[in-house]
Amino acid sequence: MDKKKIKSWVIKIGVLFILFSLIYPRLPSISGMKGKIASLGNSFSVGAVAKPRRSGSGIIIGEKCNSFSQEELKLKKKVVKVFPGQWTDWEKVPPGVDWRISPSCKIRGEFGDGTFFEDSPDSFNNFGVKRGIFKFISEATGEVVITIS
Repeated sequence: MDKKKIKSWVIKIGVLFILFSLIYPRLPSISGMKGKIASLGNSFSVGAVAKPRRSGSGIIIGEKCNSFSQEELKLKKKVVKVFPGQWTDWEKVPPGVDWRISPSCKIRGEFGDGTFFEDSPDSFNNFGVKRGIFKFISEATGEVVITIS
């Protein structure tokens, strides 16, 4: 190839890259497939019309996920503040450890695979090592203490 053809191809690839980077963030809302990248196996069937969901779709690639800090690992607990009607960021416990939560108010949680759970101050849930990525929403301001063992 001569230099003109190489330059022409580099320009074409650059233009395509720029166009793709402008269009890609809008694709989930255009196609109605928000969240399906991470959870195709959850509720996807051929011929079904997928509707965008704010929750229940599992963790989406690129979403913020908080891990335990070194200090929290030493204390073996982490406190997450919850606010009415607002999902927290995703929380991640270290792999292979048992964990449980102690909420100060009634909460609803979502695991990274899109399944839900509910908990309240008067119940006891020990989730074991099954799933380690989750987020919370509540109807009141409060705290959720995540304890690992």
